[in-house]
Amino acid sequence: MNSSAAKKLPLSPAQESQEFTVYSFENPDRRLRSRWHRHDSTPDGERAVALARTLYDSGRYHRIEVKRKVFDRRINRHVDTTFRTYENRRRLRFGFTAIVAFAALCGGIAFAACSLMG
Repeated sequence: MNSSAAKKLPLSPAQESQEFTVYSFENPDRRLRSRWHRHDSTPDGERAVALARTLYDSGRYHRIEVKRKVFDRRINRHVDTTFRTYENRRRLRFGFTAIVAFAALCGGIAFAACSLMG
């Protein structure tokens, strides 16, 4: 029997009372309007994370969040927390040559400044 075909164990009452929701945000540019989009809700956290990872890997969305909603008996209401976040961040990537050239430029400026001063 396949491990994927095996039945999952029943959820505990604490697990049944929680819900995972996957949201996406498409556009990082604040000048253009973009809203959060709700994709799916499930009591299975693994399924929600798998969906979030699939959406993130598609490259279509700027940010993916998995929210976990649980009922807090102390305050008698549902509470949302961010369970997992995937975000595309723009990174500046400099090659080794650019870093060495910048260091040489700074060294040249420092040498020129020292030779002019004394």
